[in-house]
Amino acid sequence: MKYLLLIIACFSFQNLAHASIDGDWQGSGDWIYEGSGDHCDVRLSFRDSPTQFQRKSGDLSCSVVVMSIPSQTFLKQGQNLLLDGNIVGKMNGDNIELHENYSPTVTVVTNITVGGGHLDYQEIWYQKTGSVLYKIKARLFKQ
Repeated sequence: MKYLLLIIACFSFQNLAHASIDGDWQGSGDWIYEGSGDHCDVRLSFRDSPTQFQRKSGDLSCSVVVMSIPSQTFLKQGQNLLLDGNIVGKMNGDNIELHENYSPTVTVVTNITVGGGHLDYQEIWYQKTGSVLYKIKARLFKQ
């Protein structure tokens, strides 16, 4: 009986060590533009498989702005995430980093960390000059 409890405990701790991003998430955060911020409701949905990472949908709803976060499917190659054959990010355990071109002059850098029962999301929009257009930071919980 002691061995059975030990096996169950080890299995449970192993599952806690790697949280799944798979599913629907909801929470709140801030949209920051030129030093000012606005509190927002945030919803995101992800699917993760051995060969793909998919951002299914998302939206940010603030008093000043409403923004849809587009769906996108990234292919996995080891820890690299690829879009149209180009490496645009990395997925390392519970951490995801993406670099997506919004336009020829704007790049969106997204960092996602899953753990402790929540998802921390940060999205920074950079101009090619390096200056920050705006920043989104949020904490979400699985639905």
